[in-house]
Amino acid sequence: MKNTLLIPAILMIALATSTLAHGEGAGNLQLKVDLQIEAILLDEARIILLPENGETTLLENIGTTIDLDLDLGTAYLIEFQRPGCVSRQLMVDTRVPGITTVTSFAVLANMKLVVPKRGQDFEFDGPVGYIYFNEVAGAFIYHTDLRVVGEQAMIGRMSTERERFAQSDAVVVLPKRGYIIHPDYEYGTKVTTGMINAPMVHLTTREKSEDQFTQIAEVVPVAAVTLHVPAPVAPIAAVVELTPTATLAVMFDPSITEELTVSRARVIKDVTVSRAGRTSMYRKVTEHYGAVYYFKNGVSCSEYVYQFGTAPLGQPAFPTMKCTQVTCSR
Repeated sequence: MKNTLLIPAILMIALATSTLAHGEGAGNLQLKVDLQIEAILLDEARIILLPENGETTLLENIGTTIDLDLDLGTAYLIEFQRPGCVSRQLMVDTRVPGITTVTSFAVLANMKLVVPKRGQDFEFDGPVGYIYFNEVAGAFIYHTDLRVVGEQAMIGRMSTERERFAQSDAVVVLPKRGYIIHPDYEYGTKVTTGMINAPMVHLTTREKSEDQFTQIAEVVPVAAVTLHVPAPVAPIAAVVELTPTATLAVMFDPSITEELTVSRARVIKDVTVSRAGRTSMYRKVTEHYGAVYYFKNGVSCSEYVYQFGTAPLGQPAFPTMKCTQVTCSR
């Protein structure tokens, strides 16, 4: 009985070891990833697939299960993205030690994207998961660890590719704490927010339904603004629903100056507050595929410190009512 039970295991080992013949690089790894996103829908989720040698690929409109067919004998860095979530990366090493005729392997991985909580400012400085061939098991293993050391060259390339694949539409909407960008805006230039320039860039949040989406603008300097956007997106008209003192103090507080620097990957808002003989510098960085970061005088701070420090005199740091509603129909 004892010898009989050992036969299947011995046969499996023999099958794996008897297939030594071909060089490394032949065959493929079938990677299946179960993707979860905390608290929000999967729509707009996407991945960037960066091979060690080869062209980077952008895969959009992905579902809860992602199937990838990867070549053996190389490495891949995969970044999972969703606007409003903190991006995560998975390092996949498809090299199989030794020589084998096994031409197909399979492995399952899990990935979860989270929405940063209020006041949090963090990102992952490298991959949080690692897939590699385990010689003892004779199979590929998925290992999760926030301390995974990835190929620094590939991580650097991913930063470049992230910029290249950033949303390229004429109107760029960064969800939640986001901005809508006028098509005439020249990316990378600074805009001083106020009555003249605000139609170029203004703060929005976004709620999308099947037939239309609604954008709520927290600060709009004039009673009505129309942003003309090339087809197929309809022009955006701002219809004001003002409370008696909603925006006047926001737009005319002389102690506050603001500048926006916009790229397709992020919006940087610099706020200078000069009061009582003191000047403080605040910065808010809104990543399209990542978290939101806050700084005071060059040092990381919480959202509350940023909001409280940059609130105009007489205005609450966290207003409870939106002052303007913008509705767009597709």
